[in-house]
Amino acid sequence: MRGYLHDGYAQTATLWSPKKLGYLTVVLTRNLLLGQTPYDDQTVEKVGKIRVNGDMIIMGAPLDFTKDNVDQYDF
Repeated sequence: MRGYLHDGYAQTATLWSPKKLGYLTVVLTRNLLLGQTPYDDQTVEKVGKIRVNGDMIIMGAPLDFTKDNVDQYDF
């Protein structure tokens, strides 16, 4: 999307941070192995608060990329 943002074909692209998502996955997996179930409004270090909706874990707010900030990221 970087090129589309720079060329003006798109104004915003929205994603969750892959670094935080990977970290959250490892933390929750470890916790499950220790018998700790995730819960709504749980604060996870380096990630923030998570929401639990049935069998889904929702990780905070997404990140909006624009032509002004997209080059700050390398993934």
